[in-house]
Amino acid sequence: MNRRGSTDKRRLPLAALAVLGGLLAPSQLLFAQCPSVVFTPVQTRTDSPNPIHNLEALDFDGDHVLDLVGLMDSTVVSDSGEVTHPPVLTTWKGNGDGTFQAPVSLGTSNVQDLAVADLNHDGHPDLIVAVYNQLVVYLGNGNGFDPPITTSVAYGADRLIAGLFDELLGVANIVAGVGAMTGTLTVVYRSPTPLYTELRLAARTLGVDGRKVRTVGTLHAGDRLCAEAEGVFILVDHARFAAHTLAHGAGKNP
Repeated sequence: MNRRGSTDKRRLPLAALAVLGGLLAPSQLLFAQCPSVVFTPVQTRTDSPNPIHNLEALDFDGDHVLDLVGLMDSTVVSDSGEVTHPPVLTTWKGNGDGTFQAPVSLGTSNVQDLAVADLNHDGHPDLIVAVYNQLVVYLGNGNGFDPPITTSVAYGADRLIAGLFDELLGVANIVAGVGAMTGTLTVVYRSPTPLYTELRLAARTLGVDGRKVRTVGTLHAGDRLCAEAEGVFILVDHARFAAHTLAHGAGKNP
């Protein structure tokens, strides 16, 4: 205050800065209530040079420590020299400190997917594994898993692929001017066919020998060969074929 009882305007900026600085200053109380977060060093296993995927965490041996189950790609070289990497069902036992023991294969390969559930309500986690047109179940027993139980699926992916080849090879024959009826169709599965993935099919007519038409086809996922087919188709007299079907009731109302 000056002699006239008014505020000294020259000191207002300094007072305002002092108040503002107090508001912006870090609060020791706030920092005291925020604990620091510290992560332990990264721990890495290098048991496999191939990819690991579809990991699930569960306690499969009843020791109250989380273990891992998943798919680890293997390396298989065929007689022709083609290299494939079929996924193998694998487990990693937990140590309880964030680390895991060396992987152990359960023996099932060419696995396409897996799930964990208590199927028989005994309190132990079970494994359900999809392999082509089969479901493989490993029932948990509290100390690991029982021997696998295999169930065939009525309409598996292999039947869908065979149906696709039958249609595709037939279309290839029509384009070549030798439309014919399917005699035999042989499909060889070279590697697992992935789901939800763009696939490429190709077919061509090799030649005609009398009434027999020989046609081949392939199925690829990217650059990987999944399956190949060879079919023998039979040329028919369409007029005689139509007469035969009509004679045996085709097209007649019951």
